[in-house]
Amino acid sequence: MKHFRMLCALALGCLTLVAVGAANANVGGKYATVSSSSAFCTRHPHAKRCQPTPDATASPTATSSPTATTSPTATSSPTATSTSSTATPSSSGTCQDTDAQYIWNDWQSGPVGDYYADADWWATSGYSFAQKTVICDYNSWYVQATADNSKGDGAVKSYPNVHRDFHNWSTGAEPQISSFNTMTSQFAHTSPGVGIYDVAYDIWLNGIADSGSTEVMIWTDNRNQVPNGSKVGQVTLSGHTWDVWSSNSNHYIAFVPVNGASITSGTLDLLGFFKYLMSNGRLSANSTVGQVDYGVEVVSTDGKPARWDFTNFNVSSS
Repeated sequence: MKHFRMLCALALGCLTLVAVGAANANVGGKYATVSSSSAFCTRHPHAKRCQPTPDATASPTATSSPTATTSPTATSSPTATSTSSTATPSSSGTCQDTDAQYIWNDWQSGPVGDYYADADWWATSGYSFAQKTVICDYNSWYVQATADNSKGDGAVKSYPNVHRDFHNWSTGAEPQISSFNTMTSQFAHTSPGVGIYDVAYDIWLNGIADSGSTEVMIWTDNRNQVPNGSKVGQVTLSGHTWDVWSSNSNHYIAFVPVNGASITSGTLDLLGFFKYLMSNGRLSANSTVGQVDYGVEVVSTDGKPARWDFTNFNVSSS
């Protein structure tokens, strides 16, 4: 999913994308499972071990594709043609194009202070899809997307996001969860209330988007979308009650607000979520933290432009 993804030996297995299951077009669709290489690539085709067949209308250009190195380099940042380099990023609040550090109409990524932004899309072939991602700062950005669910499969088209990395891209080292006394995150967003989507944290533990990773999602806003797997519990954390979903032997876990609740702003105790999973045997005690992302998974906007504004985000730890 991220700027650092590179080609790998399993690329051939990614050429055939597996369709995502769905009840029907009106209620969204379940995620593809990650139990096999090809299914994993359906969900995260830009992961390090996958590279899909390029789609002329949606894939990044050669200048913005990740290099073979694992560390982000200046060459992977957006080019001058897609940025407004003279503008000063706003500190927070609603992002305006005139204040933008980056304006992307295709799949690109770039640094914003200690964070990184990604336009990040995949699996758009055969759908009506367009996306504009405007980044003023890590805590001030928006995305406008046009997407449909014409195949009725509920496939996620994109996950524009901002993330903070704990993974050391030079050594591969990651801090253990047990080494933290605190880890919290603030967030705020507004949603269009049309189509199918989820606004969510996407947290990678024990590596980032590889076969041994654990993906923990925390959905703060859900419209007609359904997580992968099955419901395995319910818990109250950070002042909200969540249904807990799991699949692929707990390599994918999602916390979803009960009864369709929408949480548009707040503070999450991320360490509390991790400890809950450890106490229930869904996460090993020696697990590590790789990356914390916050953004929106776009499935459909009913074929019309829709906009999400992100007006706060940070990750604090000690």
